[in-house]
Amino acid sequence: MDQKAKTKKLSPSAKGTKNFKKMSQLLNAKNFSLKTETPVVLVVCREFLDILGFDEIINDNVRWDKDQWAVSPATLARSIILTPFLRDDKRCPLYRIEEALEGLDLKLLFGGNYLRSDFNDDHLAKLLDRIAEAGSTGLFSRIAANSYVNFKIPVSHILHADTTSHVFYGECEVCEQEGYEGLNVTHGHSKDKHPELKQVRVFLIFSGFSSISKIILKFHPNLSK
Repeated sequence: MDQKAKTKKLSPSAKGTKNFKKMSQLLNAKNFSLKTETPVVLVVCREFLDILGFDEIINDNVRWDKDQWAVSPATLARSIILTPFLRDDKRCPLYRIEEALEGLDLKLLFGGNYLRSDFNDDHLAKLLDRIAEAGSTGLFSRIAANSYVNFKIPVSHILHADTTSHVFYGECEVCEQEGYEGLNVTHGHSKDKHPELKQVRVFLIFSGFSSISKIILKFHPNLSK
């Protein structure tokens, strides 16, 4: 069978997968410059967030003052979600998001006349504090629920559970205060092989028909069963 015949028999989904893999290879190529072009994957992420009603969920639940904030909480949160795609190595620290946005079309990505300095680490840190105040689990659950509705994902009674740990750098004195009910930052068995560093562990429950998390819980790093 020749190559043309093979191509004709590919299903639309198979063709899409093939094209997406090719696109990913191009985006990851060493000669691809993040300084002069805005990768299409960032635009795709923007479209998905629009479909999920992301801005309404974040802005309606996170405390902020429109007269004091030059950038809305949802727009700042979008910049954090895009971090895996801002660098070739997929690892972009939050304090370097401002730097990573250099050369990108911010109006295309965020829909406004923003400057890179609007996404500095002070603004992002304040956002994370406000998200914690509003309840990150509740916000995440609303967004996940919207994905089921908007993409017509079947609801399954079959669930899968998994845990993962995140290395924690720096000091967090508030977590050690008496009566604090937030993250338990402490030493434990490290999957990242950094036993000298403190960590937090997250427990996720997934629907059997999708990779969308239905429940997210945080618990002691030494508990994984």
